[in-house]
Amino acid sequence: MTFACPACDGSTALKTNGGDSLLVNTIGAYTGSRMVDTPNGSVTSEFNVQATGSWTLTIADVTTIKPTSGAASGQRDQVVFRSGTSTKAAITNQGESNFAVNGYGGSFPELEANTIGS
Repeated sequence: MTFACPACDGSTALKTNGGDSLLVNTIGAYTGSRMVDTPNGSVTSEFNVQATGSWTLTIADVTTIKPTSGAASGQRDQVVFRSGTSTKAAITNQGESNFAVNGYGGSFPELEANTIGS
């Protein structure tokens, strides 16, 4: 799922009726991609957008993401499809806000990193 509200200047939220109930909750502009229906058995059929500006919401299957087998980088919320097998990763962040990396593909989602700042 990719959601963009580049001109928003107030409260911006994207909620679902699925297991990932709150996908976006910020003040001001937002552009990013998020996984949907990550909890087992979760089925999302509705999205609720609260925004102060024009927005777009694009739903796509994870198979539409170009896989990468090497390094990946980006900004803001982003979905990266890592091909191949790995047991280690070097993760860096430069910023002042919350930074989290979630891993999917095993038996259950894994929180790989969760910190405030760099």
